[in-house]
Amino acid sequence: VLQGEVDWSQFDLNIPPVQTAAGCTVTVSNSIPDHIEQFPPSIPEELRDYTLPEAMIQCDDPVITEKAASLTEGSGDSWEAARRIASFVDTSVENSPTVSLPSAVDVMDNLRGDCNEHTILTVALARAAGLPARICAGVVYLNGSFGYHAWPMIWTGEWVSMDPTFSQYVADGTHIILAIGDLESQYVVNSAIGRLSIIELEKD
Repeated sequence: VLQGEVDWSQFDLNIPPVQTAAGCTVTVSNSIPDHIEQFPPSIPEELRDYTLPEAMIQCDDPVITEKAASLTEGSGDSWEAARRIASFVDTSVENSPTVSLPSAVDVMDNLRGDCNEHTILTVALARAAGLPARICAGVVYLNGSFGYHAWPMIWTGEWVSMDPTFSQYVADGTHIILAIGDLESQYVVNSAIGRLSIIELEKD
């Protein structure tokens, strides 16, 4: 349950099947997708925008497309392809705090950064491989408290949250999404940081 002096109407907390919300009670689903597409997948029309390049998600860059192809070649299904991409980012990008707004091309070039860099490169590689992907921002529980975090969501037949920063193929239940979209649009998350408390409810 999210609590605090925050205008929750500015946040879209209902993001099925990954996260559902009733008021300020948020339920996070952290499991392998029930339905997994072949690879490359047959993408619904409404998801095709999530395979396109953006200013900071250069999934059409030759270096990124070549790396995506090499990582996913021979994948048995879309879930395997997504895991291969996340594993590459997890093991290849050195965890290093940054203050600049990342671009996928820059991260691919220097292989350093924090959760934002891990996320934007994962999204770019997934899109380059033909998997719809988007950026999530919100809060995650770490070292005894909730703080800002970003992580990717990839469609492999249905949406699944992944976290290459924390070496999680499926992001655990402490990942609460407050915003989806490019990193610049997610500064709205900062309005909640330090002003909310979270009560964990045991599932019946």
